[in-house]
Amino acid sequence: MVRTKGNVVLSAVRDQIDCLKRSSRQNAWGIQASLQEPVTGGFAQSEDIVVSVFIPYCESGAEWEVVIDGDAPERSPDLVPFPSTEGDVNRGFTQGMHEAYNTYRLASLDSLKKWDLFRRPSSLAALALDIKQLRRKHEIQKLENSPLASAMSFHLDYLRDRQEDVELLVSRAGVRLAFPLWPDPTTAAATASTAAQAGAEAVEGEGGGVDVEGEGPMFVYGRAGVRLRMEWTQVDGKRPPDVRVLFPQEAQGLTMGFRQPPWTSETKLGDYLSEAQAAVVKPWSERKNLVAMLAKRYNVLEYDARDFTMLHLFMKVKVDNLIFLRILRVDIGPDFPNCPPQLTLCDSLSEKSWSLDRRDYRYSPRWDTARMATALYTHAVDSLSKLRD
Repeated sequence: MVRTKGNVVLSAVRDQIDCLKRSSRQNAWGIQASLQEPVTGGFAQSEDIVVSVFIPYCESGAEWEVVIDGDAPERSPDLVPFPSTEGDVNRGFTQGMHEAYNTYRLASLDSLKKWDLFRRPSSLAALALDIKQLRRKHEIQKLENSPLASAMSFHLDYLRDRQEDVELLVSRAGVRLAFPLWPDPTTAAATASTAAQAGAEAVEGEGGGVDVEGEGPMFVYGRAGVRLRMEWTQVDGKRPPDVRVLFPQEAQGLTMGFRQPPWTSETKLGDYLSEAQAAVVKPWSERKNLVAMLAKRYNVLEYDARDFTMLHLFMKVKVDNLIFLRILRVDIGPDFPNCPPQLTLCDSLSEKSWSLDRRDYRYSPRWDTARMATALYTHAVDSLSKLRD
């Protein structure tokens, strides 16, 4: 098979897209890219190759077309902002190209100057990150020139330094920050691997009943790069700002057990973001650890692998000369571990159910998850013999 110049260029473009997608997954950038159909008119010529790149920013973002000259692929590509349409304002620019070119000073992009389609397979990824940082610099400048500048001066240096993971949007009403739930993607991946190993051990064990699909219980939110929003309302300099930590719609489950850290006039932004991350991850991790322990030790039918708030255990218990088959439902509430989970015994044949009083079994929030799991299951077994009638 003879490889034509066009095939070679297309292959190099696909390599660029693959590299961008890998980097985006590994670093939770959320950047998407796809090769467009051959162009027959408009800005691009028929020989051009067009790559559509969506670059998220602070839960919004913009779509760009990267136009590569098929006849001269060694040249830097043209960048065309994709104007938004009605009902889709978050995927583009609400006022078209002029807004984009005023926001992004494309001539300053170092990645355009270093673009090499064939020898630098990361050229497209570098370009996408540069565009994202241009937006961030634009917002920093807006903040410096806004009425909030004096109130935010204490935090400006921190915001300038956190180029990769803290985004901001500035408006007349205040400042909105977006920051990752898990600060280190490699740590999130390691957490997912540990959870997967626990799930696999449960399957291989005598009583394991967890359906592990590749990775088992995943660190869903950290790996997806969910970002929390933190908003300051307008301040008058005489009182601390009204700070609220908000959650995206797809991450509402993380509000369970979350207690927003207090904000004072002396609070440092860097410390506060770390406290907010810990306030989300800690209760989530405590629920996950209990579910993982129960999955490893007992017959698990199903469980909530996203927020870890519920699981069902299959119980086969012999009392005297009778064998009882029951399903134990465990509901882990927002007050866990201060309060124990709610236990419900269910008879799948008669559809009867018995809610067990949490006050009837010994429990301490200071116990480790192994002891919690043992006490929980033991109490269910003891209760089953009393409820057999």
